[in-house]
Amino acid sequence: MKSFQKIEVFCAIGLFISFFLPWGKLFFAAVSGYDLAANVGGEAKIAWLIPLSSIALIIVAFSGSNTNTDNLGRVSSIIVGALPFIGLFYVLSQVGTDIFEVLAIGAYLSLIIGLILILAGFGAFEPFTSDQNPKTNQLHKENERLMELRDLLKQKKL
Repeated sequence: MKSFQKIEVFCAIGLFISFFLPWGKLFFAAVSGYDLAANVGGEAKIAWLIPLSSIALIIVAFSGSNTNTDNLGRVSSIIVGALPFIGLFYVLSQVGTDIFEVLAIGAYLSLIIGLILILAGFGAFEPFTSDQNPKTNQLHKENERLMELRDLLKQKKL
């Protein structure tokens, strides 16, 4: 797993958790994303995309590392990160700016995590990860060579 994928995994877990935190406060009651998706019909069912896509992002991150999965991980990160913003823009178009008076910690947390996921998908955090360190890269390359040699020796023994 590459360093940018670690950021994506932590954010996906955070986004999954924020789905169960209060998204809004209505008449002394807190409403979570789960409450909206499970109890409110219609378009609110789309909120299930947030935890499901978070799980999918974690699966993609752990599925191995090659060029295809790295690109899929980046695109997935951008899509998953955009979901809270799509939901916010939809609610803004229906309710207006009054929605900000009822939003709670879960909604704000999902927006912040969504922004981090989008930035990670575009590679904004790569200069800060250990993959950019030349010594670390050299160690990774040597480790990969040793693994290849080990695999070759195993094949010759068979």
